[in-house]
Amino acid sequence: MIELYMDEWFYNMGILGLFRILEYAKEKGAEVNYSVNGNCLAFDEKILDNFAEYYFDYFTEKYSQILYSDLVAHLDRIESSKRIGSLKGFLESSRVEKTLEVIKEVLSEEEKKDLEQVLEKVKKAKRSRSKNGEEAKELSDEEFLKVTGFLRNIFAYIVRNDGVKRRRGLSLLRNDFYDNFFGQISFLQKTLTKESFEVQLAKFKEDFVEPVKALIEEEEKNDKETNEGKRRKRILEHTCMLCRRHKAKVYDDSFFGSYFIPLGMTKEATNFMWNGNLALPICEICILVLMCTPAGATKITDYSLISTIQGNKNATDNTFFAFVNATDSLELLIQYNNMLLLRRSEDVPFQNFFKDMAEFQKVKFKWMLDNVTLFEFRAGYESKRSHIKFSYIDRGTAEFLLNEMDEIDKLKNDEYKVIFLSRILFGGSLTEVMYAKLRELLKNERTFEMYDVYRMAVLKAFIDTYRSLNGGDSMQEQKGKVKAILYKAYRSGQELRRALEQNNAANKLPGIGYRLLNFARVGDKNTFADSIIRLYVSQSMKVPDILLSMLSDYEVDFETLAYAYISGLLGEDFSNKNAGEE
Repeated sequence: MIELYMDEWFYNMGILGLFRILEYAKEKGAEVNYSVNGNCLAFDEKILDNFAEYYFDYFTEKYSQILYSDLVAHLDRIESSKRIGSLKGFLESSRVEKTLEVIKEVLSEEEKKDLEQVLEKVKKAKRSRSKNGEEAKELSDEEFLKVTGFLRNIFAYIVRNDGVKRRRGLSLLRNDFYDNFFGQISFLQKTLTKESFEVQLAKFKEDFVEPVKALIEEEEKNDKETNEGKRRKRILEHTCMLCRRHKAKVYDDSFFGSYFIPLGMTKEATNFMWNGNLALPICEICILVLMCTPAGATKITDYSLISTIQGNKNATDNTFFAFVNATDSLELLIQYNNMLLLRRSEDVPFQNFFKDMAEFQKVKFKWMLDNVTLFEFRAGYESKRSHIKFSYIDRGTAEFLLNEMDEIDKLKNDEYKVIFLSRILFGGSLTEVMYAKLRELLKNERTFEMYDVYRMAVLKAFIDTYRSLNGGDSMQEQKGKVKAILYKAYRSGQELRRALEQNNAANKLPGIGYRLLNFARVGDKNTFADSIIRLYVSQSMKVPDILLSMLSDYEVDFETLAYAYISGLLGEDFSNKNAGEE
């Protein structure tokens, strides 16, 4: 049996990927002997005889399933809107065109003819608009549903036909593997792009499976000679830097620069290595493990950059690979990452993942997170760039996630919900999120959403409290204090807004809002306070006590408290439906 023990996060991701490939092969009826025990994955070396087939079948199946699901989900959205323009754009996208091109090769002549007629019908439809500015329907509802239904049946070939599945799945996996994991090695060389599935499989087997079999055979021979007392020829050997169990080669280039590019290590970066030593010995078994890392990662969309939320969305920029590293046991690592995998396509994958974890073992949740680290990474082989984010969940954050997830759920805007949680997990300014949200709402005059910013301010104060106290008996009392202060700031802003509206000065609110936002962002307490005092004096109102709390920066930081006040000042009047929350 070949035994693999958990170690660094990227190696654990490879072990998880290898486990998933073997599990998939078993589900498909293959006779594979493997086991998980503690932090070890053990498998019979006979598995290597067919491992290349298991590997390619797993990835082509998974990538084709994802493609099919994404295309059908897109069709569903188009079907609900019945907009011919959206359908045109969908069919003209390169992903759909390439997919249909492959599918056409396995269609009957009659099906090809039907497909061409449907595509021509959609192509000829005009994007006219009715008098009220809305897009006019070019097809009746019944015709539109027939078209989308027909396309749905055509797309089913992606998962139903082995030829289509392998060609499209192979093309998609090559894109991800090349840019985010391995670069231009083995079967990923550009010269092999147009080669058949069988040729690329054989190349993988030659480069990664056969060397493992040769290593095992050599080690068994050496062990036998040692046991028989025969003198072995002395050769220069290195021990693998990852498993520390097997003989390894030393490569001219950095191992990581060839087999796991997200770490961003190259032979040029001599100062990155201890004593400038670029010798990174790695055995053939560990190379095979790292070739399985894509199966251990979960592809997600992360909108944690403010620019992506403010209208500059780019699918490439927002796509990351996520992994949950757990040091307790391999079994838990498998369970956690399976939970994340189930949430892959959701807008808030990490939020729902933590909900699943809390439900899985609620009593032990905060202690479980002590041994969990979250990773997000994305690489660019061509651009030689790599992005890795990681988060070690401290005890205070774990308590917050356990107790306050329902409060995060109350945020109405899903995209800001994602970025808020992402910054709690991976770091980053939460007040920057509140500032961006307030400016966006102010610009678009969406005053009804201002209450969301107040909720963010409460959550920001809560997470600060959890992290400073690490739980404990005083938590509830302190939470009550900070929430009361923030609520008072919000209500004070609401009261000033009503006074301005009553005195026909509501048109001044946008200008006031922009000024106060700028003062709050740069931390100019005195000018912020002076501006507020002038407003109260102009309306013959008493200056509220909450202003002293803003200046003292004691229970709640100035910027958070200022944004709670501004959200009340710029938002619609406090409604009874929110009163129950306070």
